[in-house]
Amino acid sequence: MLVGNNNSSRLKVLMIGAPLNGQGGIASVEKLLLTHAEVMDVSLRHVASQTDRGLAVKLFIFVLAVYQVAIECLLRRPDVMHLHLSERGSMVRKGFFVLFARIFSIPVLLHSHSAEFDAYYYATSSWTRLLIRWILKRAHLLIALSESWARFFREISPGSEVVVLPNGVQVPEIVPNRKGRAFSTILFLGRMGARKGVPELIQAARRVLALNPGTRFVLAGDGDVENLRNEIAADAVLAPGVEVLGWVSSTKVPTLLQNADVLVLPSHAEGMPMAILEAMAWALPVVATPVGGIPELVREGVSGRIVPVSNPGLLADAITRLVNSEDLRLSLGLTARKRIRDEYSAEAMVRKLRLIYEQLAQPRPSKSRH
Repeated sequence: MLVGNNNSSRLKVLMIGAPLNGQGGIASVEKLLLTHAEVMDVSLRHVASQTDRGLAVKLFIFVLAVYQVAIECLLRRPDVMHLHLSERGSMVRKGFFVLFARIFSIPVLLHSHSAEFDAYYYATSSWTRLLIRWILKRAHLLIALSESWARFFREISPGSEVVVLPNGVQVPEIVPNRKGRAFSTILFLGRMGARKGVPELIQAARRVLALNPGTRFVLAGDGDVENLRNEIAADAVLAPGVEVLGWVSSTKVPTLLQNADVLVLPSHAEGMPMAILEAMAWALPVVATPVGGIPELVREGVSGRIVPVSNPGLLADAITRLVNSEDLRLSLGLTARKRIRDEYSAEAMVRKLRLIYEQLAQPRPSKSRH
């Protein structure tokens, strides 16, 4: 279904990606852009090209998206086609729309959000890599979430124009006073699984709770929720201090952030995690791993703690230090909030994106032939 504002006098952008009721970072970014379309002075329309439901529903949604995009291109004539990109099936779908845009001579903006695009790329066949590079080169501009991801795309697709545009987040006007709380709450937001480091987090939680039984761990997200709940319920150390909420709606996330004291995200691979951006905006110190765009966002000892991947011992040590030092927690959290307000706010992101849209919408001189 098409969603968005409509003003024929404005720059017209057709955005294609995840469904707006999705649980991932792409949906969060899409909703943020739709919310700020008026600020950008852009007529922004959204088409969902995929779903998490069964194969038949996925096929129907894709065919419906093709029809909607065709109507948009024929009748509305977008100035820019903005494609949100992950990997695997997303790459195939966006490749189709890239070709579609080229047929209609519409500038293409590819916006990569993938946490594992590098692993996906190097694990595929040489023919698949050739197809991926072909799709990337057909885009007029590629957005990467961090400098490290930009370097990767420039390496695999020499000649492609790549710009860095980190995710932005809405910064709350007021944050809670966390001074003097009776116990510390450690919050995890994300999919319950190996890529987000949940097995290591559970091991670290056991060590932290053994020394600080008053600490509380709250885990919110989708994934293997029931098995995780059963594992925790069977553990005498974990059961009193770990709560697995499962998936929560975006409207409830601010309450979790207000009640938390630390955010932990021990991921194995990332793009630019919205959970970290939101936590820092709410003045929470972050304990995370140096993957994807995280090292460019969280500075060790300044706005949080950086620990190695797959190291529950050091993860537990970092959490324990924050649990035992209120002054350190508050200091890191305030610095984190200032960093987001200065560099990663939603307003900063949409200002930069508006300039990108304007750049792409400019008439392009035809290439001379010799």
